[in-house]
Amino acid sequence: MAQIAGTYQLVEAINPEEILKAAGQEVTPVSLAGVTDKSSKLTVTVDGDNYSFVTTIGDNAWRREIKFTIGKAFEEEFKGSKASTVATRVGDKFVFKSTTGANVAERTYEFAGTTVTMIYNPGSAVEAKRIYKRI
Repeated sequence: MAQIAGTYQLVEAINPEEILKAAGQEVTPVSLAGVTDKSSKLTVTVDGDNYSFVTTIGDNAWRREIKFTIGKAFEEEFKGSKASTVATRVGDKFVFKSTTGANVAERTYEFAGTTVTMIYNPGSAVEAKRIYKRI
């Protein structure tokens, strides 16, 4: 099993423009910076079945924290819309399924060695990845 807890730095963003479009967001330099900024960090803390995933850009210029317990629904907000999300874990992989109305989006975090790969699918055929390395 990979070590999950720690802080990771973004090293690569794959397919950011298409994922923004698929998620219904306008593709602008600002929106692209939000998903490609190499100062982006992911900090993961673990306390039994309770987890916290905190994503920051820069010196906390932008910050998003999700606290969750495996298998229990929790509420998230995406661009003003509330979603009901459930996280599951199989080995070193966390899968978040978020439902907003009829739309189901999925985020997968795969931990392997010193790398975390976050795969995002907004409920369409488009997929994006963000790759982080432990710092």
